[in-house]
Amino acid sequence: MNKTKSETNWERVLAVKEADPIPYDPEDGPYDPNDAEATRAWFAQADLIRKGKVVRRGKRGPQKSPRKNWSRCASRPK
Repeated sequence: MNKTKSETNWERVLAVKEADPIPYDPEDGPYDPNDAEATRAWFAQADLIRKGKVVRRGKRGPQKSPRKNWSRCASRPK
């Protein structure tokens, strides 16, 4: 079995402690990742994209109707 070499810089990963704040400048992005309320608010209004399409929050996506197997149905149309 061939294994690909990991490109993760583990020295950098292990140097960051969980409690350390994430370095942030206002030019970096739309919200401060160290501020939990700002992060929560931004994600609440953000659009979800699945399979390249924007998904509406709280709504079910398009559903496939179940196949009808009329050969087993007692009340099949004649």
